[in-house]
Amino acid sequence: MKDLGLLGARLVLFPMEQNHGLGTSTSALLQDVERYRRLVGRLIYLSFTLLDFSFAVHVFSQFLHEPRQDHWVAALRVVKYLKGSPGQGILLRTNCDLNLTEGTIQTSHVSTNEQLADIFTKSLGRKQFEFLLRKLGIHDLHAPT
Repeated sequence: MKDLGLLGARLVLFPMEQNHGLGTSTSALLQDVERYRRLVGRLIYLSFTLLDFSFAVHVFSQFLHEPRQDHWVAALRVVKYLKGSPGQGILLRTNCDLNLTEGTIQTSHVSTNEQLADIFTKSLGRKQFEFLLRKLGIHDLHAPT
């Protein structure tokens, strides 16, 4: 945070704007390409355990060869999101045996608004993003009770 100049930055509640348009950005090319690559590398490392922003990191990694100003701003948004959710993760209770049981697997229809995979495959609006976080069982350990 300190090396990015974001210590006093405002927090954001979801990692990426829904209609980001990063793939068609014509903003200025970044002068410091290595800085963008370092940041995306750090985010890739974090995304192994913090899955809620993995789609955003996937998008940023597509622009490592020629990042633009819009890509940098979007990547900084993820840092601001992370700053606001330091204790967020899946809560595994001590009394949970982690065994899968419910018998024969059956497929069923899942409506568009309840597709859990969407959080990993596309940018979502705040409301849908927070709904899917709850559905995945992700909690913020630092949130007031």
